[in-house]
Amino acid sequence: LKKSHPALAVGAPLEVLVADEGQRVLAFARTASGRSIVVALNFSGEEKRVHLPAHHTGKGSDAFSGADVTLEQDTPITLQPWGFSVVVK
Repeated sequence: LKKSHPALAVGAPLEVLVADEGQRVLAFARTASGRSIVVALNFSGEEKRVHLPAHHTGKGSDAFSGADVTLEQDTPITLQPWGFSVVVK
């Protein structure tokens, strides 16, 4: 994935979207050449929901399965315990 996506290249800026130590979740995005990767991580043993800012919503695909994903401001990403989501846009 790193070799095929410009947003994961060295020097691509990282934007922290959600950093909630109490909820134990982190979400960030990296963008380069008009393409983005949005990553959400759950560092807890409980299911968590992460709301993304509006400027990182839209259509993309799961980085591993290739399944279509729509990130919506009003619909949080659901993360399983110790889970993650990686969306390529």
